[in-house]
Amino acid sequence: MKRTFVLVASVMVVTLISFACKKSTSTDPVTNTTTSTTGTSNTPTSTYSVNGVAQTGNLTLVKGPSTSPNVYKFILVGGSGGWGLGAIFSGTLTPSSGQYAMEDSTNTIPAGQCFFELTGSNGNNGGVATAGTLTVTTGATNTISFNNVLIPQPNGTGGTATTYTVSGAIRY
Repeated sequence: MKRTFVLVASVMVVTLISFACKKSTSTDPVTNTTTSTTGTSNTPTSTYSVNGVAQTGNLTLVKGPSTSPNVYKFILVGGSGGWGLGAIFSGTLTPSSGQYAMEDSTNTIPAGQCFFELTGSNGNNGGVATAGTLTVTTGATNTISFNNVLIPQPNGTGGTATTYTVSGAIRY
């Protein structure tokens, strides 16, 4: 009887130690969400234009927090003209409703401001907005809207300075 008790107690101790030492398999809680904006009934549709030309096609929105630096990013790609957009806000949560002044550096984005960029197409590098305002509206459909945002690019096609005008909305 004593041997049985010692054996059972030993098995219990070994089991407890193995559970206590089990390696954690949890993953980083910071994730990016990808949403296709093809206009299906359950997916909000993002729209935008560059120099008055609508960017159509299967647009894809990638959004999510980043911890280096602590920002929340919205990246929209896949337009027919090949242009992409990026809107980056301070903090790791989706931005609240309001107007956000554009900041031209991602090093430190102050609260109440954002970083907005146009990524390249067909040999153009795009550029970064140095002034303007993005408006965030939260509700049934969350929207980041922008109208006639000027994005200078010092070295456009053939080395010619270019300014792009971007308007539209990112819905998420």
